[in-house]
Amino acid sequence: TQELRIVNTDARVWNFIAGVFFSDSDSIASLETDLGFINQQVVDLRPSVPGLTGLIADSDTISSQEEFAIFFHNRFDLTDKLSLAAGIRYNDMTFGQSAQVFPGLELGEQIVELPSFDLIEPQEDHTTVWSGGLKLRYHLQDSLMVYGSLDRGFRPGGVNFNATPAVALFTEEISNSLEFGLKGEFYGGALRLLLAVYEQRYDDFQAISRNVVLDDPNFGGERELANIITNAPEARSGGFEAELTGIVLPWLFRASVSYTDTEFIDFENAPCTIDEGPATCDRTGAAIDELPLWSAHLTLERSVPWRGNEFYMRGIGNYRSGASAINGAPFDAFLVADFFMGVRDSEGAWDLGLWVRNLSDEDGQLTRLEGDPSGFFTGQLTRPRHAGVSLNYRY
Repeated sequence: TQELRIVNTDARVWNFIAGVFFSDSDSIASLETDLGFINQQVVDLRPSVPGLTGLIADSDTISSQEEFAIFFHNRFDLTDKLSLAAGIRYNDMTFGQSAQVFPGLELGEQIVELPSFDLIEPQEDHTTVWSGGLKLRYHLQDSLMVYGSLDRGFRPGGVNFNATPAVALFTEEISNSLEFGLKGEFYGGALRLLLAVYEQRYDDFQAISRNVVLDDPNFGGERELANIITNAPEARSGGFEAELTGIVLPWLFRASVSYTDTEFIDFENAPCTIDEGPATCDRTGAAIDELPLWSAHLTLERSVPWRGNEFYMRGIGNYRSGASAINGAPFDAFLVADFFMGVRDSEGAWDLGLWVRNLSDEDGQLTRLEGDPSGFFTGQLTRPRHAGVSLNYRY
């Protein structure tokens, strides 16, 4: 990886950063897989291979990534209150992947190697992307600013390791966003307010599909993959965020709330599994990847002097509204509350505290992976109620 920059940050009106960037990386992932003796391929081979006890399928997946970029960012201080930031970046990227399998027959303790074959024939994806943005800021007062921004960004494409050839590579994601906001400090900085409203549109959104069965002629016709990334042609996200931080001695508080509305505008051929077989599902109109519609946070802390140090108590609450899993199954809303109390050095050198996390022992779902039609599923839950003691020392 190499980067060269030219920077000017001392001008009264025009400040800029310009440069070039280059990176080149190669990686190899080796898997040793024993398919066992009950695999269907082993069953089919037994009549013609006496003494067959198992089948191995070791593999090497080779991936490469190369990127070249030129960037130019500018800030124009037009007046004492008005400034404009403008930037642009040119990206040239190449991704490649190949995978080779080295099969073998297990005959008791003996392994007979078979000819290797390509699981994924060498393939390459090349793309060029322009990104950048404009941001206009205006100071209504020294401590109160409003802004508006228009940005075009991207996430580079990549590889799904050890996937089937049809989904081995996914392409870059392009996003265009519009945002308006306000940032302010009041009462000498004792109160801080952040407000933002935004709308973002995506082309070739990189969507995650979980626990899917895909066609793979090299492995008996089908193969299950835990997670793969494919491109949804079009998606959107919009909402607002608000954060308020304040100090009213001896209290400190921080509160935030966000509303996020997401949707696949076009995703007719999303990989999925129907009746334990490979299929595609229409996720058009569905929410994106288990994001809650509402989320909120509240921190309240009280600290008082105590024998030359500080005694403190702190409560933290985090709320998530209901959400939909990738397959449309509902998540219930939940609230997790934590409590802390302790003594700390007034200069911040040490901190001795007691704490209880998830005070109400809330069972909240964060992710959900469907298992089978019986209703069995796995997922990530909030951690149960737990308590402890902590000691921090800085030197």
